[in-house]
Amino acid sequence: MLREYTPGVDRRAVCRVLALALGAAACSKRQPPATERHDLLVDFPFADVRADALDLALLLSRPALDHEGWAIEVTEGGTVLASRWTEATLRLPFASTADKELRFTARCRRADAPGLGVAVFLNGRRLADVVLTPQGGDSVLGLPAAAQVAGDNELRFEAAVRNGHRREALRLSALEVRPAKAADQGAPRRGERGLWLPGGATATFYVVRGRDDAVRVTARPAAGEDRLELVVADDGRRQEVASLALRPGHSTTVSAALPPASSPFAALEVRAGGGAWVEQLEVSRPARARPPAPAGGRPSVVVFLMDALRADHLGAYGSRDPASPRFDAFARDAVLFEDASAQSSWTRPTVASLMTGLGVDAHGVDGLTSTLVPEITTLAEAFGAAGYRTGAFVANPVVSPALGYNQGFAVWRGDPLRERPGRDVVRAALAWMDEAPGPFLAYVHTLDPHRPYAPSPDHWRPFLFDGYRGRRDVAAILREGGPSLDEIRFVRSAYLGEIRENDAAFGELLDGLRARGLDESTLVAFSADHGEEFYDHGGDGHSGTLYQEVLHVPLAIRLPGSGGRRVAAPVQQMDVMPTLLALAGVPGPEVEGRDLSSACRGAQEDGAGALLVSRVVNASADKRAVRLGRMKLIVNEEPRPSPARLELYDLAQDPGERHNLAGRYPVAARCLRARGAARRAAEEARRARLGAGRTTPMTPEQEEQLRALGYIQ
Repeated sequence: MLREYTPGVDRRAVCRVLALALGAAACSKRQPPATERHDLLVDFPFADVRADALDLALLLSRPALDHEGWAIEVTEGGTVLASRWTEATLRLPFASTADKELRFTARCRRADAPGLGVAVFLNGRRLADVVLTPQGGDSVLGLPAAAQVAGDNELRFEAAVRNGHRREALRLSALEVRPAKAADQGAPRRGERGLWLPGGATATFYVVRGRDDAVRVTARPAAGEDRLELVVADDGRRQEVASLALRPGHSTTVSAALPPASSPFAALEVRAGGGAWVEQLEVSRPARARPPAPAGGRPSVVVFLMDALRADHLGAYGSRDPASPRFDAFARDAVLFEDASAQSSWTRPTVASLMTGLGVDAHGVDGLTSTLVPEITTLAEAFGAAGYRTGAFVANPVVSPALGYNQGFAVWRGDPLRERPGRDVVRAALAWMDEAPGPFLAYVHTLDPHRPYAPSPDHWRPFLFDGYRGRRDVAAILREGGPSLDEIRFVRSAYLGEIRENDAAFGELLDGLRARGLDESTLVAFSADHGEEFYDHGGDGHSGTLYQEVLHVPLAIRLPGSGGRRVAAPVQQMDVMPTLLALAGVPGPEVEGRDLSSACRGAQEDGAGALLVSRVVNASADKRAVRLGRMKLIVNEEPRPSPARLELYDLAQDPGERHNLAGRYPVAARCLRARGAARRAAEEARRARLGAGRTTPMTPEQEEQLRALGYIQ
C-alpha cells in the first residue's frame, strides 16, 4: 500500500480532477451544492474493461490502444488500424480463460501483392499463419484456453518483410472475440440504458478518493435473478463495497460509504454475474464552500516572464548560488508559490497557457507551426475590455504576432527587442508606462537565461571556479555533447551568470515602478515559461522531456499593500490568468485554470485535489505528465517509448525522479493515466469547439530563429 504518502485528500478531489467538470468548478462564482456528485459512467472510455466478448469498437475506445504499434485512421468505410511496423499488438482484456473464437478482417499493402504472410500470436504462442491480400478478407481463429490468461493478453501480428517494406504492413478494419461455448451477450458498451456488462465482465473506474466518499449504484438484470458486485482496491488491498441482488424486471439501488484508505488512488470495480445494465454509478461527497473573494481595486498589472528559468536556481527556492538577489527580496514581500509547474517544456505552449488559462490540448499551440486562434479570449483581451492599456515587450522571437500572441495587446514591441538583453526590454516597458495614465497590463518577456548562455563577464564572474581544464566555448560544449562533469559545471556557471544579469533587469523594473510612484498600485507577477536541463536525465536544454528540472518554474505575485507568504499547494501556469483577473476585479471567460486569488489574499490553499497536466509534442517527443499531489506519472506516448511507457514518481521521496514506481503501484499509475486521458478528452473537445490548433507555414526567418534557439536541428 502507499502508506508512506498522502495521509488524506481534500474533499473536492474527485470533482477537481474529473476533466469534464474541472473548468466550471474552478471558475464558478456560485455557491457549490450541498453534495458534490460525479457520474462515473461518463468515464467509461477511460475505464479498464475485462470481458470474454470484445470488439474493435470497444478496443478503440481505450485511450492507450494507438500507442501499441498502430495508427488509427478514420475513413469513409469506417475506422481502420494501420500497423506502424511489421509487428503490431493489441491488448485483449479477458475476464476468463474459457475457449474463444477470434474473427478479424485485414488486408495488406498493394506493394505486397499478391499476398503477405502474417503470423498471429497470443501471449507468444503461435496460433496460425494467414495470407493477406490487397483486397482484404476475413480470418477465423480459435483461441484455446491454454494460450490465455485472465486479464491482459497480447495479440500480436507479425508480417513477413517483403520488398523492404517495413511500415503499414497490414490494415485491420474489423476484429471481434466471442466465447466458444457460452451464449454471446456482446461486448460491454454504454447506451441509453446505462452500461451493459455481459456475464462475468468487469469494468474498473479510477477515482481519487476522499475521506467521506460514498458510492451509489443502480442496476437491472438482463434476464433472471442476478448479482452485481462492487469492489474497491488500491495498491495493497481489495475490499467489497456492495453486493446487489438483482430481480427480473426491477432496478435495484444501493448506496455505501467507500472505506477509508491511506492512498487517494482507488480502483472501483463493477462485476456482473449473468449480465446486467448498470443504470447509475456515481461517487459523492459533502461539498465545502469556498469563501467569496473580497472586492478589489483596479491595480495595474505587470507580468514579468524570464525565459528558461528553473526554480531551483533561485535563492527563494533554496539555491545557495547568489544568482537572484533582487528576485529573492521581491519574493519575501510577495506570495511565493513553492510548487508551480509549467504546462509544457518549451515556450510556445507554455506562454499560450499563461495567456489563455487553458491546457495545451485545449488551446492547440503544441507544435512548431501552431497558431493561437482569435476565437480564444486572452488575458490581454480581458484586461483591454475592462479599460486597461495593454502592452507587450518581448525578446523571444518564437512568441510573435504572426502566431497570434499579440491578441488583445494594443502595443506589441517584439522586433526591436529581439534577443536584446533584459534591461533593454525593461526600459522599453517603463517608457511605455510613461506614455499615458490609467491602469495598464504590461507583459515583459526577457530571453535570457535561454541558450546559448553568454552573460556579461561581471555577472558570470561570481560563478566561475578555479582549476577548470575543460573546453571554454559554451556553445561548442552544448553542440558537440559528451561533456565532463567539470564542463557541465562550467556551462551551468554561464547559465547562473545569465540569471544574475536578468535578475538585475528585474530589479531595474521594480526600481522604475517605485521611482514613478507605481509600486503601491501595481500588481507584479514573476514567472518563467519552463526550466532547463543540465544532464539531470542525460540531456541538456528543454523541449524533449517532462521531468521536474524543466517543469518546476518560479511563480510569485506581489499585491499592492500586502505582505509576503509562501504557498506550498501545487499550481500550474494556466492558473495565472484567472488569478490575475480575479485579483484585479476584471471579468473573464470560463477557463480551465484555477483562481488562486484567495490563496494570494491569505486563505489556505492545499491543492490536494488539483490535477496538474503538462504536455510536450515536439520533434520526436510526445509525452504527458499527470500529477496529483506528490505522485507524478509521465506517459511516454511515442510509438516506441524510451525508457518505458509509464513512469511513476513520488516527488516527496524521490525529487530527482530516479525510481520508477509504475510497477510497484499499478493502481496509482492507472488512476493518473485515466484522469489524464479524461482531461485530454475534455480539452480536445474544447479545442474542437474553438477551432483551435490551426497552423501557419514557417517563414525561412522563423525557421532560422527556431534553429538558433535549439528547437530544430
